[in-house]
Amino acid sequence: MKKYTASLDLTAKIITVCVAVVLITIAVSVWVAPEDGEGIRVRIWVTCMMTAILTLGFSFAPTRFALGDEGITIRRFWTDVFIPFDKIKSARKVEKIPSKGLIRTMGSGGFFGYYGYFSNTEFGAMKWYVTHRSNVIMIEVGSEKVLISPDEEDDFLAVLRQKTNFE
Repeated sequence: MKKYTASLDLTAKIITVCVAVVLITIAVSVWVAPEDGEGIRVRIWVTCMMTAILTLGFSFAPTRFALGDEGITIRRFWTDVFIPFDKIKSARKVEKIPSKGLIRTMGSGGFFGYYGYFSNTEFGAMKWYVTHRSNVIMIEVGSEKVLISPDEEDDFLAVLRQKTNFE
């Protein structure tokens, strides 16, 4: 199994740090603020919500990619995503993701990466497992378009082409 890292680009790093600082600041500030009658319940609720947002954001983010004998594995802390080779119709490098009409329908737009469901006018509906927007590979799986971003995208594509029967 060949493994590939998934580094965050500068924008994702900045967004991740800023959002994490805001969430932690909110969670801490409710404990430092003067207490009123409903204080403890509110403090616990706010702390749980901020922790849940941080945990979910981190859990669904892609951490690395692997090419095994049977397919591509997208590693995440929550649960991995597996794409079998026999379901892949094509794969190609995407130099620049067209931003015209780009809509994030559900997912993250930079917090620990760019992942979830996106759509734009050129590619249509897509699933993203992207951490670095300049290392993007589009994989057509059935009728779906899946975007991934291994750090060594050229090597990833070369190995993927060896393991599959498309150009």
